[in-house]
Amino acid sequence: MPSTNNGEKASLSRSQWQALDDLFAEMCERSHGQWEDLHDRARGVLETVSPASWRNARVNPSEGDPALQRHVHEIVGALLHLAEAAPGDRRAIRVTGRQVCELGERMLRYSEGNGGARQDLYESPSTGGPS
Repeated sequence: MPSTNNGEKASLSRSQWQALDDLFAEMCERSHGQWEDLHDRARGVLETVSPASWRNARVNPSEGDPALQRHVHEIVGALLHLAEAAPGDRRAIRVTGRQVCELGERMLRYSEGNGGARQDLYESPSTGGPS
C-alpha cells in the first residue's frame, strides 16, 4: 500500500477501489480511447494495491477462455513482481519481457471468429487487408 507523508499506510475500501476503476474507465471512454494508456496504467496500480482475494472474485470464469485468462493473470503477476521486487534486475527484466511477448503472440492468434488462426496485426478482421 502507498505510504502517506507521515509514514502511515493508505488503504482503499472495495467500494473506493471500484469507484476509481470505474472513473478511469469512464475517462478512457470519454476520450474515445485517447487516454487508454493512462487507464491501463491506473488499473495496473489499482491491481497492485488490491488484496488477492479481490482479484479472484472479479474473474467470471464463464466468460472468455479460461486458459487465456490464467495466462494473462500469470503475466500480470510476473509484471507486478518485477515492478515491486526486481525493477533493476536485468535478467528478470529479460525473462519477463519474453513472457510478455509469448502472451502477446498468443493474444494475436486468438480470435473467436477465426478459430485461433493467426491474424496479422495490420489486417482488418473483416477484409483481411490493411485496416
